[in-house]
Amino acid sequence: EEELLAVQKAVSHSERALKLVSDVLAEENSGSPVHAGGEHSGGSPSARVLKGVMRVGLLAKGLLLRGDRKVRLTLLCSQKPTRALLQRISEHLPQQLPMVTEDKYEVSSDSEDNIIISSCEEPGMRVSVSVTSPLMREDPSMEQGAARPVFQTCHSRTFFTIVLSNIL
Repeated sequence: EEELLAVQKAVSHSERALKLVSDVLAEENSGSPVHAGGEHSGGSPSARVLKGVMRVGLLAKGLLLRGDRKVRLTLLCSQKPTRALLQRISEHLPQQLPMVTEDKYEVSSDSEDNIIISSCEEPGMRVSVSVTSPLMREDPSMEQGAARPVFQTCHSRTFFTIVLSNIL
């Protein structure tokens, strides 16, 4: 029960801090000041770079087991994610976490370009935040149009050879 509460607390703090980072980035992009209530003047949701955060993996499925201290969140962006955007988020996140909680967290990056939010209190929780965008999807209409005739006329071994030759 204690571990589950620690996971929920770390995820909740991370999500709320990421929301504040989204507000700061939206303010930077629009140049409009933030009102005392935390709302933007004239800032539309379409102007936001960070659109939302989703729980993924075992956390999203509710399948955490005892001892699972690593969870994953995915941050959705309106533009293709870049290292510069990841750096901006990493810079603002340590400033926003104290606004959400008095608990201590460390923010770092890993070799896979994820933001890592680590709880400094026991049990030590680790929230890995990856960044993605719907723009990262490949256009399925192009793939289906090109692949359909090949499927209709070729066997799988021939298709595999054609695909490899097109790639190479």
